[in-house]
Amino acid sequence: METIQKIEQLFEEIQKDPNWPTDDFFDLIWVNTSHLPKAEIRTLMDEVYDWAKEHEQNQPHFFAMATFCNAGVYHVFDNFIEAMRYANISQKLFEDINDDDGVAISKVGIGFSYRSMGEIQPAFKYCLDGLDQLTKTGKFKVWQIIGLYCIGGIYAETNHADEALGMFQRGLVIADAVDKLFFKARFLNGIAGIYMRQKKYGMALEKYQEALDLNYDNNDRSRSLTDLGDYYCKMGDYKKALEYNEQALALRNEMKIVNGAVTNMMNIGEISVKMAKLNDAVTIYESALKLAEGMQVKSKMYQIHYALSDIYLSLDNLSNSMAHLIAYQQIREDVNHEDMERKVKNQQQLFEAELTQKENAIIKAQKLEIEHKNHQLEETIEELTITKISRRAKAITLFIAVALIIIEGVINHFVVSRYAHDNFFISLAAEGAIVLMLKPIEKAVEHYLLSNVIKKKRARQALETSLA
Repeated sequence: METIQKIEQLFEEIQKDPNWPTDDFFDLIWVNTSHLPKAEIRTLMDEVYDWAKEHEQNQPHFFAMATFCNAGVYHVFDNFIEAMRYANISQKLFEDINDDDGVAISKVGIGFSYRSMGEIQPAFKYCLDGLDQLTKTGKFKVWQIIGLYCIGGIYAETNHADEALGMFQRGLVIADAVDKLFFKARFLNGIAGIYMRQKKYGMALEKYQEALDLNYDNNDRSRSLTDLGDYYCKMGDYKKALEYNEQALALRNEMKIVNGAVTNMMNIGEISVKMAKLNDAVTIYESALKLAEGMQVKSKMYQIHYALSDIYLSLDNLSNSMAHLIAYQQIREDVNHEDMERKVKNQQQLFEAELTQKENAIIKAQKLEIEHKNHQLEETIEELTITKISRRAKAITLFIAVALIIIEGVINHFVVSRYAHDNFFISLAAEGAIVLMLKPIEKAVEHYLLSNVIKKKRARQALETSLA
């Protein structure tokens, strides 16, 4: 694919020239990760991360970015715990190099993982913290978009319609700026969903249609078609609802998006029941059940069994109705147990992730304290050094003063006294001149000693840098 080839070419340029603008490289990955074949993006990301790990010492920023990018790839693979783990690691790496924007995208990534696991409160906190920093600097617009979409979705689910609309509308502006239509479509569908809850059906239809009219890839187009199908189903226009779901199903079958296809088939089955086409509903539900069983998507399996049980009951086929009802109960019970196990496991892993975050915060605080103490120690050492130099300068000046007085005495006795009988005033003037010279001499000696200390310190620092 052209996108994969472009990413690979940019990676080759980065390997040749470490000063290449790497943010553009990672932006390209983030924008396209969810739209590229998973096997290809996983292979590419492994190669990037391995190279970044190898060059961590020389390229700490690139390694931090690659680590965070790895979190994004794990998220696409629905491995949210691993995504959160890498996002936590990247946050620490960005903190170590004092990259506030890197810390911000890591926080949005952590919040996005929490959101995907149904943990709303920490998701809201982390996304909001990260978004606040990114809004100030305007960097990493892709992650601004993700943060806004995540927070907007939380507001929408918790019935804060005005706040949700504000987030989605801000997201639309940024999506226009980065010229990514599928981001714009997501926000338009989000706005439409809020209008639906407010029973503003005309405004909702306008946004749904606006999203559908955008020219973006078939994956997001199938989503918009499905949303429009849901809209018309709620409006009671079952013919249009059926048409939109069938179009979405055709696209998803073409792209082999099986899970999405099952959703559309279930929608078609529900619409067929509403249209009193029970036999058609049985046919489509049974086809959907085979696909769901093939993927072992139990949450959809038990829903289909329940729907088929109702339909067969309406058709007076009690044996089939009972069989599907029993299957529904058994699978639903399995799902409940699995959900409980997953929640326990998630809570355990979330606890470990939060513990890591706390440990990172403690390490950061300790590091700042050590830096502060080192700074104080350096200041103390400098003060002691200056005091020591000042004392040495005074001692040397005193020695020079004594020497000058002796020299002055010798000159006065052997030279001046021969030619001047009253040499008292001459001697007094000479000694006064010596006294006046003492302070400048002391300053000159002190400056000389201090410059020698500075030269030695710089030479030591240069040696330490070369050895590092």
